[in-house]
Amino acid sequence: TIAASLGDKRNAAGKSSLLDIVHFLFGGAIDAHAPLNAKELSEDLFSIRFELLGKETTISRALHDRDKIQITGDFLGWPVLPQIDGATGEVTMGLAAWRDLLGRAFFGLPPESQIPSGSYLSFRTCFSYFVRRQRGDGYTNERRHFAKQSSVDSQVNLAFLFGLDTEPPLTLHKVKEGEAAKRELRKALRQGMLGLALDTPGKLKTRQRRVKRQVDQLEAELAEFRVIDAYEELERQADEAQRMIDDLSNANVADRGLVADIDAALASEAPPGLPDLDRLYKEANVVLPEIALARYKDVQKFHEAIVANRQTHLNAEKADALNRIASREVQRQKLSENRNRILGILNTGGALHQYRKLDAELSKKRAELEALVQQIELLDKFDSLNADLRVQRAQAERSLKADLRERASIVSEAAAIFEEISRSLYDTPATLEVSADHNGLNFDIHSPDISSEGVNRVQVFTFDLTLASLCARRNRWPGFLMHDSHIFDGVDGRQMARALKVADERLLTLGGQYIITINSDDLEKAEREGGIKFGEYVIEPQLDDSETGGLFGFRFASPRGRNEDSENRS
Repeated sequence: TIAASLGDKRNAAGKSSLLDIVHFLFGGAIDAHAPLNAKELSEDLFSIRFELLGKETTISRALHDRDKIQITGDFLGWPVLPQIDGATGEVTMGLAAWRDLLGRAFFGLPPESQIPSGSYLSFRTCFSYFVRRQRGDGYTNERRHFAKQSSVDSQVNLAFLFGLDTEPPLTLHKVKEGEAAKRELRKALRQGMLGLALDTPGKLKTRQRRVKRQVDQLEAELAEFRVIDAYEELERQADEAQRMIDDLSNANVADRGLVADIDAALASEAPPGLPDLDRLYKEANVVLPEIALARYKDVQKFHEAIVANRQTHLNAEKADALNRIASREVQRQKLSENRNRILGILNTGGALHQYRKLDAELSKKRAELEALVQQIELLDKFDSLNADLRVQRAQAERSLKADLRERASIVSEAAAIFEEISRSLYDTPATLEVSADHNGLNFDIHSPDISSEGVNRVQVFTFDLTLASLCARRNRWPGFLMHDSHIFDGVDGRQMARALKVADERLLTLGGQYIITINSDDLEKAEREGGIKFGEYVIEPQLDDSETGGLFGFRFASPRGRNEDSENRS
């Protein structure tokens, strides 16, 4: 884009949108926030002229009919043929068929129908390494054409583009998926998320043995269990008999205490002692009259009669108590015999609700035992799975390393090309190492210790140029490499000039094109600091930041919102 006035934004001119249009024409979707989704462009149609399978072809794709590709040119000999409208003569192809054709024509991919689901290999991924975009951070990591690209996706597609076997990194990824699934399942089990509380094998087997004994015991009890009719009534009768026995026993205890008290009273009961008056008076030399002595004997007899009556009453009361005790003993004996008879019946079985309770407990214990058996089996499978995964991982890693050994010439060629390009940019070149480890296939760049903000961007540029060189030598590429000016963010003018010159010379040698959208002031800086003129490489149109000078020819707000940078239309 032509230089803007101080404070203007060149991002509004449409450089990044040009790359979006290229992706759109070569079968890509449109990001939700991309300018191409603006309502002002909804009726627009875009076209591109390029060489496909050695023949010049022009194709068009409309934003309002994105599944249809309009074709102009000689399509005879294409592996996927377009459809011809008999009435209008219009030549078109569906989007899926278009991608299939481009994959075969550009990269030698097999037909999409023959690419297994889940293989990660696709035309769109391969193509995106040749037209990186800033949107999605495509210039921050040479292995990924957008920041969220998965490791396996980049490994498989880069392996294909480098000419390596795609199967080993895919196999290793599946092993890692199995390992991750195993970890998640174990975690879920340990947290009880699946209704199981996974423990160690030793503890589980100990619990299994204990629960098995409980199951056996309950099964034996149920096998011998006899449901007794009117069990509750018999149980009530036994309880009532026991209560009556207890009452009789308590009454007998009271009466036996009464008998003991009476015996004690009888043993201590005697008539009160009267003095021997006759002897006392004789000792005193006094003679009592006979009348006095007679009266004294009457009193003595009276006292003896009272004592006799008292003893008679106590003996009668004692006899009554003993009779009551004897009667109660007879009743108690009969009640005990009846209670024992009832208990004997109860001991031979139980009530229906007791049987059901035992049966429910047995079912519960059986379910617990089954769960323990399943957990033990699951742990055994885990152990086997661990062993299988270790074997599969070792085999996948061996396959990766073996493939690199068998294709050492390709690896060496890639490293040599990368170093050659890097040496033309820096006095101390970076190096490219292709290796394999437990993470899969690695494409590592070892950069020299250069104090430059843009050194990482230059390494991405070098990697892309290396990839284009490798693919072009096998005639497995689209015939061009495309960047926008973000590839040189933070790069000084001298390095930028060198990079542009190297890209042009190398791509011309390969029979292709290097395309870059760049600000005019950046280009002037490259010319000024690098001492190289690039005017002859600039093609029309040259965009600017005026109301009508952008890519689309008029100013409009992007779908992100009215406060975002706007684009232009033509």
